Amino acid sequence: MDRNSPLAEGLAAAGLSAFLFWGLRFLPFLGAGIVPAAALPLVRFGTRRGGRMALAASAGAALLAAAIGFSFVRSPAPAVGEAVALLATAGACAVAAGLARNRRPSRVFLALCVYGAVAGALLWASTPRIDREAAIRFDGMVEQWMTSARQSGADAATLRNWQASAEVVRDNVVRYAEGLIGALWVLVAAVAFYLGRRLAVRAPEDGGFARLRLPPLLAGLFVVSGAAAALFRGDPRRIALDVLAPVLALYFVAGLSIIAYFARRWFRTGVLRGATYVMASWFPFSAGTAVLGLFDWYFDFRERAEKRAIGRKE
Repeated sequence: MDRNSPLAEGLAAAGLSAFLFWGLRFLPFLGAGIVPAAALPLVRFGTRRGGRMALAASAGAALLAAAIGFSFVRSPAPAVGEAVALLATAGACAVAAGLARNRRPSRVFLALCVYGAVAGALLWASTPRIDREAAIRFDGMVEQWMTSARQSGADAATLRNWQASAEVVRDNVVRYAEGLIGALWVLVAAVAFYLGRRLAVRAPEDGGFARLRLPPLLAGLFVVSGAAAALFRGDPRRIALDVLAPVLALYFVAGLSIIAYFARRWFRTGVLRGATYVMASWFPFSAGTAVLGLFDWYFDFRERAEKRAIGRKE
């Protein structure tokens, strides 16, 4: 079999995706990084071969992940759940990359973000007692961390402050879980979608991540949800914040794309560009990055820079 054939390439992408999906579980600190890592081979394949081929490869990766899961747990239900999770996350990113070949990547990426945020929120809201289970797991992690702090000699006052802070964090994480899931999905999808496309094509014709643009109507959603969060209390405020969180994440990604555009113009070395991206992602600079993405719909920073460059040449 020719290794450059679509079948061979699809099988390789499916196998590598399933391997990363399971293999990286042994590195707990990766957390949500497992999803973009498992998506990268499939997104690369989808960019090269199209949406239908990406869907087929994703289904193959899901079946292989189910087989691996069944060999570990000897129970079909968890294995099927893992397969569905891979297909719904990494597979969705791959199909989106295939669709972006004939459509505007920014619109496809926005649709991918809406899909993941809505699906994640509905799954959380429809699962019985999931908030209580999440709180119990969070408390277990905090207890392990507190035990380690006691053994290291932390004083009682410091431990009480840490415990109180952990309880506040737990309550907010559980209460606003839908919005936090949506925001996390936006960040995960951005890495998987744009990095996978870059691995497939060194210099995408559409400009890749540096050309990400969000529709102006999204600014209206930001204003409405922000105003509702400030004016209301109770469930309306919670819903508004759940909407606001992924919107802010989208504007952060858009701001980072603007920084990427100018970093490629100003810095020749990848080290300087990488340091710039890290600094722009670090709090409190990340807030400025999100503001940059928010105001791009009005100022259009990249378009202005290109017009100035043309004017200087003339």
